[in-house]
Amino acid sequence: MHLVCLYPNASKVIMAVLSFSHGSGDVKRILTNDGTSLLERTLNAIITIKSCFRNDSKSYVIPATNVLLKMAQNAHKHYTGNLLAEEEIAIKIKEKNNFLKQKLQRKFFKEANEKLKKALTHKNFQEVELAKAMLQGVNFVWEEQDQRQNS
Repeated sequence: MHLVCLYPNASKVIMAVLSFSHGSGDVKRILTNDGTSLLERTLNAIITIKSCFRNDSKSYVIPATNVLLKMAQNAHKHYTGNLLAEEEIAIKIKEKNNFLKQKLQRKFFKEANEKLKKALTHKNFQEVELAKAMLQGVNFVWEEQDQRQNS
């Protein structure tokens, strides 16, 4: 079934509005795929299925033809392919975030060491205490990461 859209811009706006979350939760929970926010392709599928059932009073009687079975297999293949692609993207994002965190931690550690060296040469013990606190903070983060990796 091929649907012709008379108002393509209005259709896009309506799909975007319908894909908004209908819940009253906070933004973080809404944006973390809690099931209330629908993708456009999901909405299109729901609308197509509902329209097919409305148009035919005996829509529950669908002949299982080879074409229908092939279409179902292709849909499943595309669905699993999309799932794998989404998982790969999530893994890449997580790896990039971890890399950036480690880079920031190394930078902070380097700054703390430089601050400590400078404070010791100038015998500024307030700066020594500040550098010590910075180093302890970095050390604490690294120990937490080690514990997470070991468990």
